[in-house]
Amino acid sequence: MSTIKNIIFDYGGVIFEIEHELAARSFEELGVPQVRQAFTHAAQGELFMDFETGTVSPEIFREEVRKMSERPLSDEQIDGAWNAMLLGVPEGNVPLLMQLKEKYRTFLLSNNNPIHHAACERMLRERWETAIEDCMEKAYFSHLIQLRKPDARAYRHVLEMHGLDPGETVFIDDTPVNIEIAASLGMQTRLVRRNAPLPDTIESFL
Repeated sequence: MSTIKNIIFDYGGVIFEIEHELAARSFEELGVPQVRQAFTHAAQGELFMDFETGTVSPEIFREEVRKMSERPLSDEQIDGAWNAMLLGVPEGNVPLLMQLKEKYRTFLLSNNNPIHHAACERMLRERWETAIEDCMEKAYFSHLIQLRKPDARAYRHVLEMHGLDPGETVFIDDTPVNIEIAASLGMQTRLVRRNAPLPDTIESFL
């Protein structure tokens, strides 16, 4: 592996622990069984992809979920089910990211949405009194840049915004197709097992 100067992290499953099955079960309990078919980590339905690229607002997202359920679900019920997959940042990850920030240019490229983004930031502040943006040079969220992985334009956006050499950049993600696109753009890659301990993932960089 050649010299690494830059690291681009995925968020969910790499830094922030997630479990999609918990959200699927929560939606089923609310009478929205279609979510299991419409939303999986590997292949998301149109509603969820649009939510992650910012073309669907939280209000429209919630209304579409209500249509699926045919029940007058509250915003709190929908958000609670949607956020059920968010488990938090494991002990040690924040200090480790701060350590890496001192040695490398570090970035985040996350497929995200307004509801999850707000919940993740709240959980980080409650436990660590910080934000993910403070843990690296810059964080990019799909709903804000209106591009989501594995669209190659999302990766290029980060590389070009900061003048990063792909050959000196390692991309870390837990989804094979996302890794494949990064590799096709010339980046070094590291495919990790979802929710694997972050120290194990970046041990060779320390």
